Amino acid sequence: MPEWLNSGERHGREGQHPGVSLQTVADGGSISAISKRVIALMFLVALVDSYDQISLAFAAPALVAEWGIEKGAMGLVFSVQLFGLLIGGILFGAIGDRLGRKFAITSGLIFFGLLSLATMLATNITELTIIRFLVGLGVGGVIPNAIALSNEFSPRRYQVTAVSLMFIGYVCGGVGGGIVSAWLIPRFGWEVVFLVGGVTPILLAAFLLFTLPESIRYLASRDREKSQREAARLASLMRPDLAIGPETRIVDETLSVKHPGIGQLFSGPLKAMTLLLWLMYLANSMTAFGLISWLPLLAGTLGFGHQPAALATSLTFAGAAFGGVVMSRMVDRSGLGPIIIMPAIAIPFVVGIGFLTGNQTALLYLLTFMTGFFALGFQNALHGIGGSIYPTTVRATGVGWAMAAGKVGGATGPAVIGVLISAGAGPQTVFIVAAVPLVVSIIGVAILKGIYGANVHAAPAQRAALAEGVL
Repeated sequence: MPEWLNSGERHGREGQHPGVSLQTVADGGSISAISKRVIALMFLVALVDSYDQISLAFAAPALVAEWGIEKGAMGLVFSVQLFGLLIGGILFGAIGDRLGRKFAITSGLIFFGLLSLATMLATNITELTIIRFLVGLGVGGVIPNAIALSNEFSPRRYQVTAVSLMFIGYVCGGVGGGIVSAWLIPRFGWEVVFLVGGVTPILLAAFLLFTLPESIRYLASRDREKSQREAARLASLMRPDLAIGPETRIVDETLSVKHPGIGQLFSGPLKAMTLLLWLMYLANSMTAFGLISWLPLLAGTLGFGHQPAALATSLTFAGAAFGGVVMSRMVDRSGLGPIIIMPAIAIPFVVGIGFLTGNQTALLYLLTFMTGFFALGFQNALHGIGGSIYPTTVRATGVGWAMAAGKVGGATGPAVIGVLISAGAGPQTVFIVAAVPLVVSIIGVAILKGIYGANVHAAPAQRAALAEGVL
């Protein structure tokens, strides 16, 4: 990389204003006020995104009872919605890279908010399947851009932690879904879940139009003077210790990549990291989404009432919040080593749920919380790890493809459980099968540990070379 791109403030090429690289903006400093604002806003985005994703699982017991359908029939709806998340993650990830993160996030919120309202009009399983697939497109497209924006506005050494803090909102959405389900469905019916899930994202999108900054990288890549000045303004807020003025050019050191796409995810050491990240997303998502989708119904099969089943699902999300933050801070400080055993610890907790009986409510709450802490917490840490691996120009695309791999697992997990239930498998068998993919996560993170430590949890010079794809 040319030396002028790698300094805090330098004169650019002849005829240009002084230039500061995006890498310089991100590599130093503490968490600024604008960083905190972006993380807080992305917390809200993750909250409503998660609520709409999980809302069907909470409404499912009431839907099954009202429509008189078999429980196994919901497996197709769960999987089709998650397939929509897969496509949405790819589509909106590319939109975010090309049209800006803010546009991708706000348009995605409005899209799935309207479709959530449309869910209230469904009268049969076919209509429900089609509508929830469309909901999945918007829900799946928002989060990759939120991750990318949180990473971009956070100092490099806090990026994984910042994303995990954002994902506490994702967890709170699941907790909120449990509260709405437990207390409002008995009073107002299953439709109230989707009413809340429709109005909230639309209101949030309107709020973000006035409060959310655009991606600095996106602004810096525009030729318009207004965009360049806004990029400099935002960069100065992130790094007040640097002499960044209105005429300073914020330089994207990866701008030579004119059309960011999937090919850039396989350059140099990114190839191995991308494949391993996809493998872990796929495997861990089979367990995570399988449990999230079916837990309210399976808890009922074990003999628990509607409220304990809904609250147990909420506690799974609460455990994920704590686990994600703890694991991500470990990654920021020490690399991947400390979290290798987390999926292994999750296995006995997942299996144990299947052996409970309806009078063991306290134990249900404990096991679901610990499952959330270790299994879903590891999933949340993956989001931050994925965002930290990729250079800025392909970050949303990279995270979108990684999450798409996760959605393949996420669609497969509920489908497998649905097949098992339809075949008459008991809850013990279901939870044992749900724990098997965690073994793959253990192997994947163990292999990724060394590559990540050398190329991401590394010195700035190595990070810069990785961004250029020269390592």
